[in-house]
Amino acid sequence: MKKFITPVLSLVLVFAVAGISQAASLEDEQWVRPSHVEAGYHQVFFEESVPTLDTYPHMFGTKYNNDASNSFDRYVCTTTSDPHCAQSDSIDFSSILPVCTDAAQQDCVESFKSISPLGIIDNGVFQRYTVPNHVNLFTGDHSLNIPTTQTPGIWTLPGTPNSGGNSYGVVVAVNGSINMHGNNDYTKQQINSFVVPVSLTSDGFGSSDIPASCDPKMDNGGPNHFGCQSSVPKDVTCALTTDQTGQCYVRRAFPVDYKFQLVARLSHEPAAWLHGRMSDPQISITPGAGKGVILTVTANPVKVPVLYYGDFYNNMPKAAKDFIVYCDGADKVQVNCGLGSTRSTPGEYWNTPHDIRNFQLAMYGYGDESILGIKALAPLVGDKASVAPSAWSFHTLPTTVMNGANSCFTSGAGLKGIVTTNSTAYSEGPPAFRDGSLQYTVASPHFNPDSSVFKGSYNLVMRSDVARCIYKFSNAPIKASISVVTADGNNDVATTVSNETGGWLYLSANNFTFSAPTIQVKLSQDAPAKTSGSTSAATPAPGVPMKSTITCSKGKTTKTVTGIKPVCPTGYKKK
Repeated sequence: MKKFITPVLSLVLVFAVAGISQAASLEDEQWVRPSHVEAGYHQVFFEESVPTLDTYPHMFGTKYNNDASNSFDRYVCTTTSDPHCAQSDSIDFSSILPVCTDAAQQDCVESFKSISPLGIIDNGVFQRYTVPNHVNLFTGDHSLNIPTTQTPGIWTLPGTPNSGGNSYGVVVAVNGSINMHGNNDYTKQQINSFVVPVSLTSDGFGSSDIPASCDPKMDNGGPNHFGCQSSVPKDVTCALTTDQTGQCYVRRAFPVDYKFQLVARLSHEPAAWLHGRMSDPQISITPGAGKGVILTVTANPVKVPVLYYGDFYNNMPKAAKDFIVYCDGADKVQVNCGLGSTRSTPGEYWNTPHDIRNFQLAMYGYGDESILGIKALAPLVGDKASVAPSAWSFHTLPTTVMNGANSCFTSGAGLKGIVTTNSTAYSEGPPAFRDGSLQYTVASPHFNPDSSVFKGSYNLVMRSDVARCIYKFSNAPIKASISVVTADGNNDVATTVSNETGGWLYLSANNFTFSAPTIQVKLSQDAPAKTSGSTSAATPAPGVPMKSTITCSKGKTTKTVTGIKPVCPTGYKKK
């Protein structure tokens, strides 16, 4: 049997610019990572970054060569009928959904709006795409579940000014990999969505969406490995690049206490779980055109602390060295730690001692490794965040992190729930079900940049039927108790809320402190009341068969049936 392996591609942008100064007036949203290029200097970043490098579209076909090296060629395509894609072994794509232009259109952004603290709705007005004629634009293929792409959209909210105007970048992206020799499961596609307040600047620092040149054939590891990129060092970080000469969009701060709502039409309902950076999310999934759905997410933005640690390896205490060696070991970088980069000579890196290497590690915002790193490194910087930029985003949990999860979280079709938090790092995957409770660990520095105590937020929104599956509950109302347990086993004082509405269970914990508490959610139900016919007060006469009562359900309707051998009516199931 011929085996096809889909390559995992990572693009790491290393800013090798020494001595970058950052003006004190810059907002946290425009924070520039420190850059030290000295031999032996190691840096670790825990940051929820806006995915600048993922905000351009691409579709390419990969053709594997039948040789001992397992080498491959990769080509940029604009349609799946292009011979380079049609004859490839796999097609990888990142599609940024365009704005809907008619009522029947699928895989598009329908609307964007804000809701003020007084409940006033401000409807967004679409202005333009950042790069409407991008060289990598491609036409989708419905048969392969590949949506047609555009570039990020710029919207204005006339009555909702952010710190730099009233412009907002809106992205709903669908990423996937298609095996051209097998069945393709759309549930393995990833959805990445974010909203970013922005303003135009002519002084940016970041990756450009405008390719200086674009090689139609991209080799494995060559200068066009992931295609058509350029970067120019300047003073602030670009969040979104644009075709407007010499300008880019920089991040700005969200207005305080406003909710934001994003509505997208999707040809398929998102599968499994979402995770995100927002608070008090409200989810709605309704039927759309054809077999599609309309996904509506409404939530408040949150501030997410950034933890930065850097020093020469020889100066590091043991806790920092142990973590660096764990993630940057003798033979490989731990892939679960994050994206690492080095200035050492390729091929010689693993033989280079730590006191000579120059290493940067951008940790993921989730996973045990990030939680471990915060515990190890936060005390070395006074348990204090460098900055705390605001964010509003949600993403599909990769199917790989669902391995080992409770079967109620993974079985069946459709979206099961969403977990959101403002903590720097959080548990990977849905909550773990242990000892009768749903458990989720979060980690952050204890203090904000201004030395005030950072207060955490956690939201779990879960389909009611999933909760009932986990606990084997009936259709009776669910009760929930939420506790926040600190690392030393004490209960933290937190504000907790739970309610069930519209087929969803909403749970939240707020105002707890860090560094790495565990949120525990325990669900319960009142015992069902006994029915009048459920037991017999009289003792049956000898030889007379005893009657019994069963309860049958059909959707939300229940019936009791009493008899010698009771059977549920047609269409009903025994509970």
